[in-house]
Amino acid sequence: MHHSQLIALPPTEFAPLLTLSDQALAKQGAQRHIATANTGYPCRISLEDAKQGDELLLLPYEHQPAASPYRASGPIHVRRGAVQRVLPCR
Repeated sequence: MHHSQLIALPPTEFAPLLTLSDQALAKQGAQRHIATANTGYPCRISLEDAKQGDELLLLPYEHQPAASPYRASGPIHVRRGAVQRVLPCR
């Protein structure tokens, strides 16, 4: 039987961004947000929704950098203090 895992994005990739000012974030196409609800802000590090009051970054992320027609990116949230999560796939 094949066992696979879903591995979240590493927090070290985003740690430098969390130290930037809002103006510096904007220059990189990112925004700082505070979660206003317990749902709707899925963190791509913890693989959980942020809780109301949590600080997050909303930023563009290139998840498929291949030089092909399948190259792709999209917006993601990352939460300050998030711990990388690994989930088993069934």
